[in-house]
Amino acid sequence: MSDLHITHEKEPRNLYVNTEDRPDITFFDAESGQNLDVDISLAHPWSQGILKQSNREDGFAARTREEKKTNKYTGEILPGGTSSKCIPLVFEHFGRWGLQADAFLHTLSKQCSRIEEDPFRSAEQFKTFWRKRFSLILQRCNAKVILKKLSRVSETKDGMDKLFDFNVQIQVH
Repeated sequence: MSDLHITHEKEPRNLYVNTEDRPDITFFDAESGQNLDVDISLAHPWSQGILKQSNREDGFAARTREEKKTNKYTGEILPGGTSSKCIPLVFEHFGRWGLQADAFLHTLSKQCSRIEEDPFRSAEQFKTFWRKRFSLILQRCNAKVILKKLSRVSETKDGMDKLFDFNVQIQVH
């Protein structure tokens, strides 16, 4: 078994010639000398433009966002004239994974099984751990969005919080 020689950089600046386009994470593979860019995105199946199709087709929101992200990075040029490979990791707000995100997790689980110090006993344990972890992160993000919207709804002109302005009486029997 061998160690993987991969490092990463979060939101790398000056990676692409067009500096407005940058991935969320770039992985650098020291053995192959290649980069892998990852762009993470959330898609909501209830978004106005795709609601009807999302209701008819499972995974439509994720697939649509994957296509947009793929098109965004296709043909992007790195300094030196080479192109980079970018994988969009798309998750729907209710937990569905995009096809490329699922394939990426599968590939990572197989690669990590080569590492001697791998804390997971199998590729399946690796995938289960990361699916749970992403699910938790996603639910925390959803909760933040809901709380933010509730706070905007509850604000009034006089500054009073009307949404939570009520008396609750609890009776213990």
